[in-house]
Amino acid sequence: MSEIKFNASYIIERAVEEGIGFGIMRTFKRAETPTEAHLQSEIKNEVMNALWEVMDLSGYVKIEQMGHG
Repeated sequence: MSEIKFNASYIIERAVEEGIGFGIMRTFKRAETPTEAHLQSEIKNEVMNALWEVMDLSGYVKIEQMGHG
């Protein structure tokens, strides 16, 4: 049986790009003029969420940021 190979860098790049987009959208959905810290936080959270979807991080504990939801 032949082996399927995945382009890991492409998959990770797509997840990061999607996470950045979602983070920006989420930031401006919640605040008309967000702070830089809020923007960074939302982008980081969404990038990590996107990476969790495409990578097996079962050895790590996913920590939800409190206060956002």
